[in-house]
Amino acid sequence: MNLTEFLPMTKEEFQARKWDAIDILLVTGDAYVDHPSFGAAVIGRLLEHNGFRVGVIAQPDWKNPDSLKLFGRPKIACAVTSGNMDSMVCIYTAGRRLRHEDMYSPSGRTGMRPPHAVDQNVGFGVDEDGRAHFILPIIVVSESAHTGTDAAE
Repeated sequence: MNLTEFLPMTKEEFQARKWDAIDILLVTGDAYVDHPSFGAAVIGRLLEHNGFRVGVIAQPDWKNPDSLKLFGRPKIACAVTSGNMDSMVCIYTAGRRLRHEDMYSPSGRTGMRPPHAVDQNVGFGVDEDGRAHFILPIIVVSESAHTGTDAAE
């Protein structure tokens, strides 16, 4: 295992490691940045260091549950985090107006994250259209505690 490579974010990166499956799917509301100031990177690296196969899906299309099936069904669990800042803080100003920029999204684009991390439909049975979802333990990770925002997610 080479810990200097980025955690896999694409099917090609996953296949290059010659894995048959991932153990833990890490879903983050931020763009993935492999740096210790980003909780998803720290958690992913810690899990990888302890022998787990970790795949990262950064800012999936939260309105389409199929966007979470990139790596197939994880063997152990899905871990979900809103990112470095609480999702609601990234979407709304203190005056309850929509923000025009999201500093933790590529090109500052807004609309890339749901209002709450657990809205990312990870693994709860079958939806109204009959599409199957993973049924796995869900680990909700709150990174917002160090930003001073409410960590109620």
